[in-house]
Amino acid sequence: MNKNWETIYETTNIFNAELIQELLNENAIESILLNQQDSSYLSFGEIKVLVKRDSFILAKKLINEADL
Repeated sequence: MNKNWETIYETTNIFNAELIQELLNENAIESILLNQQDSSYLSFGEIKVLVKRDSFILAKKLINEADL
């Protein structure tokens, strides 16, 4: 992964990760999902939402204000 990307949010719930990504997209903040969950019946592992380093502070503020 490029060192220009920072993890802004981690979860085990894909729905929560997609909500965060949509919030960021609505505010013109580029983001990507990194799904590290196992694909077995009992999913385990993390899903990370990453943003570019220069957008990290604004993205963190938006997430905190949204209380997600």
